[in-house]
Amino acid sequence: MKAIHFNRMSGLDSQVGLALPWLVGLRWVAMVSQALLVLVLILFFHIPVPAPLIAIILGFSGLSNYYLHTRKESDTKVTNGLITAIISLDAILLTLLIFATGGALNPFTFLYLIHVVLGTIFLPQTGAWIIAIITILCYGSLFLPGIQTIGALTNHPPACHAQDDLTGTMRLHLQGMWIAYSFTVICVVFIVGKIQKALSLHRQINISLNDERRRNEMLASLATLAAGATHELSTPLSTIAVASGEMIDTLKENGDDGDLMEDVLLIRDQVRGCKEILFQMAADAGEHRGEDNKRFSCDQAVSAIIASLPTAQQGRVQVDNQVPDLILFMPQRTLCRSVAGLVNNGLEADNDDGPVTMAWLLDGDDLVIKVTDLGSGMDEETIGKAIEPFYTTRPNGLGLGLYLAGTMADRFGGSLEIESALDEGTTIVLRMIRARIS
Repeated sequence: MKAIHFNRMSGLDSQVGLALPWLVGLRWVAMVSQALLVLVLILFFHIPVPAPLIAIILGFSGLSNYYLHTRKESDTKVTNGLITAIISLDAILLTLLIFATGGALNPFTFLYLIHVVLGTIFLPQTGAWIIAIITILCYGSLFLPGIQTIGALTNHPPACHAQDDLTGTMRLHLQGMWIAYSFTVICVVFIVGKIQKALSLHRQINISLNDERRRNEMLASLATLAAGATHELSTPLSTIAVASGEMIDTLKENGDDGDLMEDVLLIRDQVRGCKEILFQMAADAGEHRGEDNKRFSCDQAVSAIIASLPTAQQGRVQVDNQVPDLILFMPQRTLCRSVAGLVNNGLEADNDDGPVTMAWLLDGDDLVIKVTDLGSGMDEETIGKAIEPFYTTRPNGLGLGLYLAGTMADRFGGSLEIESALDEGTTIVLRMIRARIS
């Protein structure tokens, strides 16, 4: 079942999509820089280096980066785990290259920091710490006594083994650099990670505020629409109500109790219904200013909702009220109108006149109202648009029912959730914090 939440704070997507193009480009730059470094050592400083080992390192880096490039071009999904593995591999390859071109004496050992910074920026905290630990171990491996055997395999023992002939002071200096690097890496990951977390939270808050501002702008538009409709329609409706009342009195005086009397009574009832709709429209769009809070039980609310439905449809509604005696303190007509709208949607969604279930229950600190139908359900695209105002799949619908119900729930600290799938029906879950409504 696909679910969508009306007021959930939007979370940020994984940053892998952003990281991959940058990572591919940086790796190409790093490979070119490494190749140039080796050429400088050979041509200008005449330092012997193990060319086969360096060729293998650069070749492997090139092949892996080409693989990443093809993934990027084909928009194939790349996970955080793969990015972590790639950066870790780069750290290991850098270690082999440094070993082959000077070892711990190589001044380019600070390049490990690039991998740490990339991991901290593009990966979650766990991945960043994995990269940091791997680089610390790689740097430390340059001091291992048995590492000379690798150089012997190339017949070009690298200059790094000159450290065995260094004085104790110089050896201590090199090892101190490693300790300093380890401390720096820990500080970078910790501080940059905290900054990243703060920035992520800040972005989430901005997204939430923008969504809230957009909803408020829509509510303001609805309030203006409701006020205009109320002003324009109140006078003719009042006139119709007065005229129908006079017609009823005249018919009673003349003793006419036939079809004409039924038609006039129907007109009067429809006028009352129109006034109720206008009142509720103004109350919902105007942040419930049109109705005061009052105390009522959940059982009373359920009875009012059932009574507001068409008589022919009331028998289709199955009620599961687990909290009949729970006392609420909120705009009663707003709540009843919102839930009745959800029930009406469920009744209209099932062309086979199947049952619609309306359940009231407590879930922790929330009052939960669930409306479930056995209709045709909705696909993912429809679910995504269903909560938007004025979006409807019904020929005569206004597309405001779900939006106004979600707005009401949001203002009482809750949410509106849609769970639906094609040919499986739909469940609307209305949540409100109990402390805000009782």
